[in-house]
Amino acid sequence: MTIAAARTDGNSDLKPDNLGDTVQVFGVVTTPNLSGTTTSYFIQDGTGAIDVFYNGTLGRTFQVGDSVSVIGSIAQYRGLTEIIPLQPDSAYFGYLKHNAALPIAQKLTLHQYLQNPEAYEAQLVQIDSLYKVSGTWGSGGEVLLRNKAQTDTAMVYINAGTNVASFAEPQYPINITAVVNQHSSGAAVLTGGYELIPVDSAKIIVVSVQDRKNGIPREFYMSPNYPNPFNPSTTIEFGLPREAQVQIVVYNVIGQRVAVLVDRSMKAGNYKMVFEAGRLASGVYFYVMRADDKVFKQKLLLLK
Repeated sequence: MTIAAARTDGNSDLKPDNLGDTVQVFGVVTTPNLSGTTTSYFIQDGTGAIDVFYNGTLGRTFQVGDSVSVIGSIAQYRGLTEIIPLQPDSAYFGYLKHNAALPIAQKLTLHQYLQNPEAYEAQLVQIDSLYKVSGTWGSGGEVLLRNKAQTDTAMVYINAGTNVASFAEPQYPINITAVVNQHSSGAAVLTGGYELIPVDSAKIIVVSVQDRKNGIPREFYMSPNYPNPFNPSTTIEFGLPREAQVQIVVYNVIGQRVAVLVDRSMKAGNYKMVFEAGRLASGVYFYVMRADDKVFKQKLLLLK
């Protein structure tokens, strides 16, 4: 059965028609386990997505990109449609294939998402050019984001099970890829409580990088940041002689990634960006730029 068929709501009462029925679905895992003490993985096929929930641990871990089969009963908790494996063993929730192609995130405006978030429940979506209104970035934090026109806002939840929880807050505006979760205000409440859960820090793209209109560089470069030492922000400049896939990552002294500043294809040109490190502790950090086969490294000194 397709996931869309499993969660069909033919009479539009916000409850799946198959509630309580046992079904089998197939899909690709799109999130890490989003529940620390129980089991909650979102999976998606070409028709829809659903939360695979089990009230306990499975004794094994699934990875994003695993193709899986689930045999379980359709349930609903605080508005979120779930499939609950009948047993915790692999016969009811098991691997079919590793490293399957991930579903393509549906690109939406914030307004499109807010018009009918139920239509995108559990699915991967991409929403661009979001600005912070309020909230705390970090594990378990909630951040209210808005569009550029300041006409729409949406809640973003930083789930502790994702690598986003351990990364510094990005500079805004950002593009995010997230799954649509629902956690309504009560067990009997089927509407509201929608939130976006970013699933991968590498897919939070800072879009405030600006071209400096002074020609195309002859070669790749990355300049030392300025000021340095700094508190809490510093500027990084770099240039590309041709279009390239660019990644700029900040690491601490023991090699842990603390921020992903850029991870996307960029056109030839000179660029500068501001790195905000307000949530980081004082100390030495390194930022590394990879562009095609070129690698550059510089040292940052944050003094608070």
